Amino acid sequence: MSPKEIIPILPVLLFVFILNCFRGGGQVILRYGPIILLKQGMIRGAYYSAVIIELFYMSRLLTRIFSSEVLLGALSSLDNLVFRVFKRKEKRFFIVLYHVLGIFAIIYTELKIFFRGKKGGLKHKTVHFFHSVFTKSLHEFEIQSCGSIDPVRPKKADYVLISAQLVVFCLISVLRVFIL
Repeated sequence: MSPKEIIPILPVLLFVFILNCFRGGGQVILRYGPIILLKQGMIRGAYYSAVIIELFYMSRLLTRIFSSEVLLGALSSLDNLVFRVFKRKEKRFFIVLYHVLGIFAIIYTELKIFFRGKKGGLKHKTVHFFHSVFTKSLHEFEIQSCGSIDPVRPKKADYVLISAQLVVFCLISVLRVFIL
């Protein structure tokens, strides 16, 4: 992935990071103080920014290098490895992430034609788009889970792991810019 491909998502990452850093800020400052707000905001902002980076990076892999079968097999192997080594209950985390990516790919293709095909103001289009995304996500989750899989929720260790991935990814991106 070249730096030219990363540059367009930098404003999105910055927006998500700032938005999540200050979410619920008034209550946190009143109850716990500004240091806790900063600490909590940094963790939350890094987590959601890292999720966006991973979705972007993996969508590139899906569209350019790997077939969906190869990627699904790799994620399934990762699931089994994480379960065996760390004895974690979230055995299906990467499989769920794969299906989220499937929804993401569908949404991405729809997003390209979305603003060309519909009439109306930007506000109406945006509300309609997010409503359709929410509806499809619920529908796909019902199909995949069939009531047997509990929703995967991030644990404290996930925040640390994904924050570390974010730092490494940013360092690699910066090094690529200076090397290339």
